[in-house]
Amino acid sequence: MQAVIYIFRCPRGRAYVGRRTVPPGALACWPGRGEGPLPDGYTGSGKAWRAVARKHRDALVWRILARVDGERVDADAAEQRAVRLARAVFGRGCLNLRDGGQGMSRGNARALWADSDWAERTSTAIREAFLRPEVRAKVAAASNRPEVRERRAATSKALAQTAERREQLARATEASLTPEARAKRNTGQSPEARVKRRASLRAVAATPEGAEVLARAVAASMSPEVQARRAHTRRINDSWRRYAADHPEVFD
Repeated sequence: MQAVIYIFRCPRGRAYVGRRTVPPGALACWPGRGEGPLPDGYTGSGKAWRAVARKHRDALVWRILARVDGERVDADAAEQRAVRLARAVFGRGCLNLRDGGQGMSRGNARALWADSDWAERTSTAIREAFLRPEVRAKVAAASNRPEVRERRAATSKALAQTAERREQLARATEASLTPEARAKRNTGQSPEARVKRRASLRAVAATPEGAEVLARAVAASMSPEVQARRAHTRRINDSWRRYAADHPEVFD
């Protein structure tokens, strides 16, 4: 991966360190320092720092602390070193709450999403972002790069060979077959869920951008390739339903 380790400072002396993945070729082209957002328009993340960045956006100054062209572990290590340095220099003025690297733990993420207000705000922000064509194009380009697909496949295959991962998959499969899990999966078909979905779609369709997105989605869903995948999925699901009918003891 190619990434830069940056530090932002605001006029009041507060600082924030982060990592930004950059497209091929940009690693050497970005300047070493500047004012305002980074060259791609980014101003950092983290709730505390975002509030500072909104207030002082044009007055921010930033500096590239490291340029990483290697594995994710190299970027993690560089970001963690930069966070330690910023904390030593700026003390409480450093607004990094975590040590850098892989980001928040699974437990922290679950705790955040358990907060209904935070989950609603975040989901709304994500939906609004994906209405912008440039955001969709950027996400698609990043996730479909050959090196990204190869890295995902290699990671999944390596994890599947470990005893811990096999045990985890076995537990997940067993948990997914419980009556509670099946009932939870079916909540999307409840009248309340359907009403909520219809209201959400109407709100999206009320904007020109949303109407365009929905039109493209409907057109794409009618393509022969999508219909073939849908038929294939239907056949697989039907085979599992027949298996469940023939072997009720497995699902009891």
